[in-house]
Amino acid sequence: MMNHRSHLTTLLTIVLSLILVTALTSCADKFEKPEPEQEKATETEDFTIYGDESLGIDAGVDEALRNYRSILIAGIDNGNRADIQIILCINKETNEARMFTVTRDAYMQIAHGETVVIGDTELEFCKCNRAYELGDKYDLIKELNRHLDLNIKEFIGVNWPCTAQLVDALGGVTVDVEEGMLEWINNDTLPADQYGAENYQIESAGNQTLNGWQAVEYLRVRKYSGGNARVREDRSRAFVEALLERAKAMPIDEIAEIYDDIAGELDTNMSRTTLTDTLLTLEDTDIHDIGRWPYEYKNRWEPNKKFNYKVPQSLYSNVVQLHAKLFDQNDYLPSTTVQELSDKIVELEENYLVNN
Repeated sequence: MMNHRSHLTTLLTIVLSLILVTALTSCADKFEKPEPEQEKATETEDFTIYGDESLGIDAGVDEALRNYRSILIAGIDNGNRADIQIILCINKETNEARMFTVTRDAYMQIAHGETVVIGDTELEFCKCNRAYELGDKYDLIKELNRHLDLNIKEFIGVNWPCTAQLVDALGGVTVDVEEGMLEWINNDTLPADQYGAENYQIESAGNQTLNGWQAVEYLRVRKYSGGNARVREDRSRAFVEALLERAKAMPIDEIAEIYDDIAGELDTNMSRTTLTDTLLTLEDTDIHDIGRWPYEYKNRWEPNKKFNYKVPQSLYSNVVQLHAKLFDQNDYLPSTTVQELSDKIVELEENYLVNN
């Protein structure tokens, strides 16, 4: 079986777009209500208690970011890892939104100071995408808040079956399939082996309409002749545009039915009302993409060669850069937690170099 990774950024955009369209209907609430710690934004400012230890939110950070709302959107692969991590930050006063992705291989303390066993290896730091697999959405939220000085409280997670279901419900999607992609798509047995999907193979290259699992394979292609990161990004944007054109042509009640059908595949702590209100807020807002974090890093392998990490150089300076880009906080001073984590990563890196 070909080894290539999920490329779920497109799915996240599609799901959010469908939620926006569905917001125009008056369907029943499908999600659990937010837990108490997610209700703080409704409290009057005079009585607000900043910070949330259970979510790794520093009190000083929370107060400084009191005018911002941060949402984590994750694409979950077949190994239950958060392979795509998109963080959307909304300025509650201006409705301006900025977005960035956290590289799945970013080196982080995945169990909040404890060690975990992965395979036959005991680790304290590992690839950040493992936090969801080893715990749940709250563990992933806590990890990112602690390392990046953020105040994330809300989460949306989507998986591959949801992608296929969505594309099929919209009648397929028309895209340009490159010749070099065919071998990678057609030799992958994942849909048949794990999901029982049939008819996912693509017979020829060129402009054509793909069904749900063909679309999943089209998005998952990571390596092929002529492919690179920029090409994949272009392909994803074209896919989004094509699928949204399909959605725009459908009656609102049909879109609402599609949303209800995929709701069971979403892992979220946001109510349907909150989700739809959020998308209505963003309807006329430009979302500025500030890139991929960390900005400066070093690639290295774990000694047993099982993991390839992107080690921030340093965590401290990368957080300073992030807050300048994301919140216009120039000369930002990271929290004590970030400073301690940054020092720990430097120590681990020095030990690694000495022993290898």
